[in-house]
Amino acid sequence: MTVEEPKTSIVKLTTASEINQAFDTEAPQIPRGAVLPCINIARETAQFELPDGSFVPSFVAHILHYHPCNVYYAQPYGVGEPTSPDCYSSNGDKPDSSNPIADHCEFCPKNEYGSAIKGGGKACTNQMWFYLLIDGEVLPCVLKAPPSSLGQKGSLMTWLTAAPNVASKAGSGVCYQVVKVEFSLEKKKFSSGTSASVIHLSTVSVLDRENNEDAAQINVLTALYRSLKKTQLLHIQDNLDASLSVGAEDAKPKADPIDLVSPPPATPDPNEQHPDLIPF
Repeated sequence: MTVEEPKTSIVKLTTASEINQAFDTEAPQIPRGAVLPCINIARETAQFELPDGSFVPSFVAHILHYHPCNVYYAQPYGVGEPTSPDCYSSNGDKPDSSNPIADHCEFCPKNEYGSAIKGGGKACTNQMWFYLLIDGEVLPCVLKAPPSSLGQKGSLMTWLTAAPNVASKAGSGVCYQVVKVEFSLEKKKFSSGTSASVIHLSTVSVLDRENNEDAAQINVLTALYRSLKKTQLLHIQDNLDASLSVGAEDAKPKADPIDLVSPPPATPDPNEQHPDLIPF
């Protein structure tokens, strides 16, 4: 008599969510030290170059994290071979480089207006690095906001200041991560006579924790933030060094061919840092 073996039933995973749950994950695994894909700014056309190589005038994303970053190159763009920066800071406060020019960025002579090789800008480039999750993507990317976008009264800084209040009024805590925001570019002309593509932020919506779809997105953002924090943000100095080394050609400040600015204004605005010193 032949004994038939019991048939094993196969449980089919029919949705992406079920597959993720099977592997006990809600966010992609990010290797420590990995250089995340970058969004660049095409200044001449006022468009963003996305990691896939496409150019768009705007995009929608969630901001997972942001931090200031200062970068200084002794030689301007086009002079010598691309190298890592001579000095840099991953928090805009104290240098991370082995041979810092000063103990604190605030008192560094290269971080003063008028220190640039040409014009009245700074030799050290002040940036804001954003870790973003673009709509439709699963891997975060980095956008390096240039000095021209960091004016105290500019759209970017105004939005970042107001974002916690926007989230709170929508009943979603005080975290800017739950706010969906549109990034676009505006051409702005400065008193120096120069112009630059300035980042403009506008709120699209706030995720509703009572809505199932939004609640699932909040879980994804939370898991991705934790992964990002573990592999990137806690090792931000190492990752910054790797990122700047890989992108040395793009990060190096461009030399200004024309002396456009005489002495800087008495109360300089970060917007007035020379746009040709902005690494895109």
